[in-house]
Amino acid sequence: MEQPKEYRINNSIIKVVFGNILDSLAEVIVSSDDCNITMGGGVSMAIGQKEGTDAIRLDIKKKVPADIGDVVVSTAGTLPQKNVFHVITIGYNGLNHVNLSKGISKDDIHKYIIGHSIDKCFLLLHAMDMTSSIMTMWSMINQRQKSRTERC
Repeated sequence: MEQPKEYRINNSIIKVVFGNILDSLAEVIVSSDDCNITMGGGVSMAIGQKEGTDAIRLDIKKKVPADIGDVVVSTAGTLPQKNVFHVITIGYNGLNHVNLSKGISKDDIHKYIIGHSIDKCFLLLHAMDMTSSIMTMWSMINQRQKSRTERC
């Protein structure tokens, strides 16, 4: 397994770690999902299949549907983390007002969603007085490759 890579930006440290996200000791797991938080693929599916995570599904049931770009906070169930941040990256719920004919491309929308979601995660971490989170950038980037025809 590759050694973690560490980057310092002002007073922050960003570590690129290779391994199973569920084994992390971070306070929060950040997972991308659809606007109904179905936990149907990737990291969200791995979380949902872990024993003792029924509390997560019960918690998110009260908070859906969510708008694309939102970050829905749930308990982490019996996972070692305190919370899961479910980043809504699939489905155009809440973006129906965007007029693609005015020069805004789908790629622009995807970049906005990812940037906005990451900003929101950091704001939530600060508001919740937490200092560590772990996210897989691959799952967020991979969502851009999926079809955006579904609606929530």
